[in-house]
Amino acid sequence: NDNTMLKICTEKTSKDVIIPIHPFVYSILKKYRGVLPMLSHQKFNKYIKDVVALAGIDKLITSHCARRSFATNAFKSGVPSLSIMQITGHTTEKNFLKYIKITKEENAIYLSKMKFFSNEHY
Repeated sequence: NDNTMLKICTEKTSKDVIIPIHPFVYSILKKYRGVLPMLSHQKFNKYIKDVVALAGIDKLITSHCARRSFATNAFKSGVPSLSIMQITGHTTEKNFLKYIKITKEENAIYLSKMKFFSNEHY
């Protein structure tokens, strides 16, 4: 699709996931001519721990945090839940909403920006 999509077969479910490529990611893929260096999960998590330590963050951070952060940030940016679920592999919205980290106040702010809650709706 003009190099704007990435198709991945998931390890856990063996299902295909198609993800639009962010321009920043596209520049990285272009740099490596479409073949990214492969790292084991252990090595990747070790590198994350090193970066987190350099940043002065005293929390356990793993590659899974990136997945959860993506889902949460995409949701907060207005990407529909069902679209994010197509990428994350969640099969129910109930499980997805438990997965993302959003407070009740953040959810209210998100909802307040929707057309339904604006004066334009009436």
